[in-house]
Amino acid sequence: MPQNSIAQKVIAYLQQDEPEYAEAAKLGEAAMPTLKNIIMGQDEALASKATCLASMIASDKKTDALKEAARHPSILVRLAAAAAVKQLPDKEAEELVTHLINDADIGVSKYTLQAIKAKKLTPKFKTRLTEMSEQNHNEAIKNLATEVLKSGH
Repeated sequence: MPQNSIAQKVIAYLQQDEPEYAEAAKLGEAAMPTLKNIIMGQDEALASKATCLASMIASDKKTDALKEAARHPSILVRLAAAAAVKQLPDKEAEELVTHLINDADIGVSKYTLQAIKAKKLTPKFKTRLTEMSEQNHNEAIKNLATEVLKSGH
């Protein structure tokens, strides 16, 4: 299938009010370049939907796209990246979380911490969470970091 046709299909799915993500994910890895371009764009609604879709596609390129979302200027897109953490293997999730737990927006940090509760964390990351639980200026973040550490993963 030509790349142009894939790009058109990706955009058609994402422009729906309620995209059929499972169906769109069947476009597979061929959709990743288009999704990454959309994520890096200025349309925050489309970029957040592209982030959600990218997280559902089985591809080695998904982590790069999601890292772009984690650095996006829009809180909406960064929240979508935080939600995507649940879709990633533990090691890849940890890479993405590193960008998100210290987000300038408290909501993004909280959502990220909620998303990693079920993940297996490396000792290095556990150390980072311990620091957050002891030193973060926001009580809610401190408490969530403590809760994630106590989840035993």
